[in-house]
Amino acid sequence: MKRIMMAGALGLVMVLLYLYARSGVICTDTPSDMFPDGADTLVRREVFFPGNTLEMEQSETDAATRPEEELENNVYDEQFSVLKTLDGYEITLYDKEGERVYSEVYPEKSWVKEVSEGILEIGVSVGSPARYTFYFRKEDGTMSDTFFNAKLFGEQYIAHRPVRNYLWGEPLILTDIFEEGILYQEIYRDFSETADPMSAIYDIELEDETHVWLHYCEGGAYTGVDEVVEIQPVSADEEADLKEPYALAYLAFLEEYAKYSENVRQGLARFTLAYIDDDEVPELLLIEAYCHAAGVRVFTFYQDTVVELGTFGSFGRMQYVERGGMIFDHFMGQGEANTNFYRVEEGKAELLCNMHLSPPLSCNGFTEEYEIDGISVDEETYQAQWQALYEEQGYVLVTYEDSIPLKDKTLKRFLAGAVDRLSQVPAN
Repeated sequence: MKRIMMAGALGLVMVLLYLYARSGVICTDTPSDMFPDGADTLVRREVFFPGNTLEMEQSETDAATRPEEELENNVYDEQFSVLKTLDGYEITLYDKEGERVYSEVYPEKSWVKEVSEGILEIGVSVGSPARYTFYFRKEDGTMSDTFFNAKLFGEQYIAHRPVRNYLWGEPLILTDIFEEGILYQEIYRDFSETADPMSAIYDIELEDETHVWLHYCEGGAYTGVDEVVEIQPVSADEEADLKEPYALAYLAFLEEYAKYSENVRQGLARFTLAYIDDDEVPELLLIEAYCHAAGVRVFTFYQDTVVELGTFGSFGRMQYVERGGMIFDHFMGQGEANTNFYRVEEGKAELLCNMHLSPPLSCNGFTEEYEIDGISVDEETYQAQWQALYEEQGYVLVTYEDSIPLKDKTLKRFLAGAVDRLSQVPAN
């Protein structure tokens, strides 16, 4: 039985090639060995990879490769084979018991190679620079998702950039190859705009367990930049230590939430932990999108129960005073600003003050109006209150970009990593 993707990869490939031809922009210093030898020929057929797959009935012509169709350069290994036929290359993967777990015929410019101990890379070139790869772990037969022009580093990690909106500031994503929650980190920089989003990344190397060296192309001038970036891998030991009552309660809550959330299915939902009030139990912050109207849902663990305090902020952002119990809730549209200050204690977020600023249009132009708790005040009174409640407080900014993707298979490990990192925050 062959596993094939339902989505049309060819359409995406043609768009990418069209963009590449239109722009003609690619960073210099791109390593010449980024693609296998001869991987610059366009492929004129659809390419299938594991992902959203469908079991298809095997046709008679697929049942076996007839001897008269076999050509030269066949490759056999204990857990994979590459058989050259008139149609291209038939790549087959086997588990440790020798049972076939995957098989597909690919165009000529395809390959299988062992990139680290026990991990195979299966790839196909669809023109330079454009290649798709996925990975197979020989020990347990696990297959990864499919990546576009990804770069491997540190044997178990991969770096890639989303294709969908990379011209609008998509980050460089660092993750473990099989996305099992060992590492997930987004790096936002002023990456140069190129038809292939990964062309802006010259090279990436693992310096040590918690740092990577990154060489990339920056801005409209296409300037080369060298930078060392800290990463935060999560170990299996940390996952085993996920035993605090609040952590187990948050885990159960997020697992139940993930079952029914469309935001999780669409890959939008994220979470993080923060010390907002003055106890030793962090609050859970859930961010479901990053549009203007999207605030941050805040939960706390109070009397052995997960309690929702409310939704605060906009654009997937919110500010709070660490261990100070203050939340800054701000929303602005068309010049009108509405701000609420909340005090968090005993499982509740109580409103301390509402401040409203509006610039209504009058016959004399724009005239600002100030209100505190619904009462009109002059600018001086308004600014004094603003300084006392906002400028004199040490607010911490929570952002969608810096939060953790909420996914079923990585949730436990990522939550454990968040708990471990937060435990290193010093108490007041």
